[in-house]
Amino acid sequence: MEEVGRLLGCIDNLKHRVLLKTIYSAGLSVGEAIRLKPEHIESDPSRMVIRVQQGKGRKDRYTVLSRQLLPELRTYWQEYKPKLWLFPGQKPGTHIRSASVSMMLYAAKKKSA
Repeated sequence: MEEVGRLLGCIDNLKHRVLLKTIYSAGLSVGEAIRLKPEHIESDPSRMVIRVQQGKGRKDRYTVLSRQLLPELRTYWQEYKPKLWLFPGQKPGTHIRSASVSMMLYAAKKKSA
């Protein structure tokens, strides 16, 4: 836990930090996380889930939305105002690439060491 906290704490970019925290706290694969859409976040206190569409085996599923993650997702939402994809890529209409996620994780790992 301490190591994960240190790794995530050294990421200055809000989008990168929230993306990696979402992967960690919800138990998502990178492929599932990069294909999240804003409407997949169900923050109603009675539900608190993330809907994963076409996950492993092309099956839809729900996973838990952490109460600690929700305020950061809201901050991210207010700053970036994502439209189609929760974590958009550089080109309009695309989501962030898995290679970009790998690079941000590698950079955070080097920085936290």
